[in-house]
Amino acid sequence: MRKWVITGAAFTLGLFLGLILMASLCDQFVGKWLSKSTTHARFPTYSVKVAGAIITKATPCRLYLRSIDLNSSIFFKKTEGSLGSPILMEIDNLPKGFKVSYTGNIPETQSRGETSLALIFPSSKKGFNTTIKIAPPLASSHFTFWVAGDNRDRLDLLETLLRKAKGKSPLFMVLGGDMVGHGLFWQYKRLITSLDASPIPVYPVPGNHDLEFCGRRSFARLLAPDHYAFSYGNSLFVVLDTNGKEMGQIEWLDKVLSSHRYAHRFVFVHKPPFDPRPKSHHCMHQQRFAQRLLKVLVKQKVDVLFCSHIHSFIETRYKGVKIVITGGLGAHRKEPIKPFHYVEVEVAPSQVKIKAKRIM
Repeated sequence: MRKWVITGAAFTLGLFLGLILMASLCDQFVGKWLSKSTTHARFPTYSVKVAGAIITKATPCRLYLRSIDLNSSIFFKKTEGSLGSPILMEIDNLPKGFKVSYTGNIPETQSRGETSLALIFPSSKKGFNTTIKIAPPLASSHFTFWVAGDNRDRLDLLETLLRKAKGKSPLFMVLGGDMVGHGLFWQYKRLITSLDASPIPVYPVPGNHDLEFCGRRSFARLLAPDHYAFSYGNSLFVVLDTNGKEMGQIEWLDKVLSSHRYAHRFVFVHKPPFDPRPKSHHCMHQQRFAQRLLKVLVKQKVDVLFCSHIHSFIETRYKGVKIVITGGLGAHRKEPIKPFHYVEVEVAPSQVKIKAKRIM
């Protein structure tokens, strides 16, 4: 009897590991099927380069982009002598009330959504170049944005928050990571479906659960690079990946923070550099990375470091730098137990106000 129990347990474990391996291989296959580059593509009919956006899918007659900046630019070149079908370009995750300008040829058809733009370029043998620039309405020194994290697969809470944004109209929202359960491609596709209905731009931070299996590939191809920066008015926003090795991010961060003078600078990560709770260590594993990060934040006088990973709401400080941990978007709650929440950030010329708010 005991032998049968041991054999059954071994079979179940083997089956479970096999399913995990199959899921990982499936993600690898799907990831390789997607475009190899996230910022440029080339076909016999056209070539394109983007800044402030990524290419999520490209075919000879269709091009799909996702903006990762309030300001985006696209250089599109129609190849001389190629006929083919008209070329459709779709751009989503744009700021509400965005402005569009063209240098060169204007698309044949333009269709605007609340946070999206669809363009059709004609099927002409004549080659042409077009530069498309997308920008938010006139920049203001007084605005609000939201931060939330750790919904995992609780898309219902995320969708509730996005519906709430329609009435409140923050400029954008930063999702602090762990947006999917285990980094699987189908989980990302479900997430994208929810984000496509968002009335405001959503900028993601990579979380450790997002990167499981081949999730890093899916994150980069469907959402954003693992680290990037954008600005609005008098404020700079920087996203980092603190789930693994440093990989040159600290030097890049120091350079970005030094390159321009902004009244306010905000940095977003998933894992915090340290756990402020007594006898708890739910934070970055790479301590040298964590210490170097804190050193740059202090040196550059960053206003706020926003983190998730700890499923609660905590405010603390490190040598003058404010640290806000918000992980209350649906994952199982941890001490100190707080309601499911998001953080509203109000930016004014001389101050920044931060307030945690219930989702429901």
